[in-house]
Amino acid sequence: MKIEEFTSQIQKLEKWCKRLTDDQKDLLYEQLKHIPAEAFRDIVNDFIHSLRPGSPFPSINDLKEAWIAWKASHPEKIAREYEEEFCSECGGKGYFEVVYEVVPSRFGLIEYTTILPCAKCKNWKKVFGEKPRKLWTREEIEKHPTFYLKDRGHVAEQMEEQ
Repeated sequence: MKIEEFTSQIQKLEKWCKRLTDDQKDLLYEQLKHIPAEAFRDIVNDFIHSLRPGSPFPSINDLKEAWIAWKASHPEKIAREYEEEFCSECGGKGYFEVVYEVVPSRFGLIEYTTILPCAKCKNWKKVFGEKPRKLWTREEIEKHPTFYLKDRGHVAEQMEEQ
């Protein structure tokens, strides 16, 4: 994405959220410039529709996760330079859905989730595109002290097991 498009979209988001400094915008651009302009426009619009006016500006991780979600919901717009394969580790999705924090609220438990790319197959390319920093196995996730696999049942039960 070109800097002009990025700046235009950031200004639009700043009308809804708290403003960023120029240094923060520079850091944000360095982390997000690989995102195509069309996708970034959609991501910004989604944040505007989901955040309350005056909310804190979305973090870099929030924006990166929105990019991953955008790619997952628009697979036809992502180049396919690999053959999808069956994977017994992740079920062929290319990633694991994990809960990294559970917070009680007056509405019940709130689960904060993310997705981690599978180390056994290359199907993560359909969701992540570029190679993530770390690829994960099911065993590594199960041994991690704060991650709980969503496909293993209720998270509260897994927390009690540990």
